[in-house]
Amino acid sequence: MLENISEISARQEDLIKSFAIFFLLSVGPYVTPSLFTNFQVKYLTNNKSLKIVLSFLLFYFLVTLVSSNSEIAKIPPIEKFIYSIYYFIGFIIVMKLDVRVVVSMFILIFIIYFIELNKEFYDNTTNNTKYWLTLDWPFKVRMFSINNTQFTFINKVETIIFQIIMLLLVVGLILYAKH
Repeated sequence: MLENISEISARQEDLIKSFAIFFLLSVGPYVTPSLFTNFQVKYLTNNKSLKIVLSFLLFYFLVTLVSSNSEIAKIPPIEKFIYSIYYFIGFIIVMKLDVRVVVSMFILIFIIYFIELNKEFYDNTTNNTKYWLTLDWPFKVRMFSINNTQFTFINKVETIIFQIIMLLLVVGLILYAKH
């Protein structure tokens, strides 16, 4: 059943990382409003265009930051800028969807992000760790030996999760259109 599923692309991996980081940074001002002066808060609150421009610049910064560590680093900056415009528009659309769809999508995005972090750590040839679960403090733990076929399975699970995210996007858009 899983043999027919291909891996998600490096671009999709970087997009997931960018969305996860961007989401956390976007909610930051709501969690810690004391970081800004009252004037700044009022100015940003009343100026929607400025909020969108600053959000896009933050998103572009994160896309270039995240993609500098992967195969995507070879893409010219202007192309990353154009992709960022598309991704940012997609992000704005997603944020307009039903809250249950948005929360579900972000949970799945964070799951893919966690999978990617583990793949990068354990698939690294310079890493001497031969176990999936390793802990060095407060005591040493080594559990579940790493096998290269496990990476194939993990890649397919990751692809399925990405496809579920796309399905949720379509369902969310349909629900949004009905309102």
